[in-house]
Amino acid sequence: MTKKIDDYVERLCAAGCNSVREYIVLLEQGINHKDFSGLNEEEKKYLYRELISIMDVYE
Repeated sequence: MTKKIDDYVERLCAAGCNSVREYIVLLEQGINHKDFSGLNEEEKKYLYRELISIMDVYE
């Protein structure tokens, strides 16, 4: 699962910090978005944790 999530993280982060913050909010609210609609619920939780971890560096 890690490789799959890593690919999503790379793609989402390429959109920039503001977009990543928006993705985090969407994931928190359980809103499905086309950019991560291919993930199941467990994978979305993992993606969320990864994005939070990455953004903590910038906060």
